[in-house]
Amino acid sequence: STLMSKTFPIQGGIMASSFKQDGIHFAFGTDQGKVLMYDIRYPVPLFENQFQYRKPIKHISFHQSSNKLVICDTKIIKIFDGQTPRTPLSFIEPSAEINDIWPLENSGMIFGALDSARIPTWYLPDMGPVPRWCSFLENIIEEEETKGEVKTVYENYKFVTKIELE
Repeated sequence: STLMSKTFPIQGGIMASSFKQDGIHFAFGTDQGKVLMYDIRYPVPLFENQFQYRKPIKHISFHQSSNKLVICDTKIIKIFDGQTPRTPLSFIEPSAEINDIWPLENSGMIFGALDSARIPTWYLPDMGPVPRWCSFLENIIEEEETKGEVKTVYENYKFVTKIELE
């Protein structure tokens, strides 16, 4: 941590880190919920993100097959584009505290180690295909796609401007 703080200015301790397969991009998360990604040839971060809960980062990894950056603290999992990680592409907020996650390479599956009796599993189609051993999931996805029902989270809401509120 002393060498890191002399090379890359950080506050707090490093809780999780990961190198991209290219060996040039390096990302780490701190005990204060901050995530930084560097090109090791430059001292300025390519990407900085402060997680809203300011909890220690539990996991950070580059999902090589989908070129995504997967990060979590104790409350939320965020998936960013691995090339230009400005805003999260998606996020998962489980009901229990997260201890660790394991994104399955060459697949869209993410397994979670949470403070709960069950091991949760999430599937994100943007990250990759369904594993062969999980073919029933592919059938469920195909069924949902053929129904053609697309539900929007904000379906029953009306968005208003600040002027309309006054």
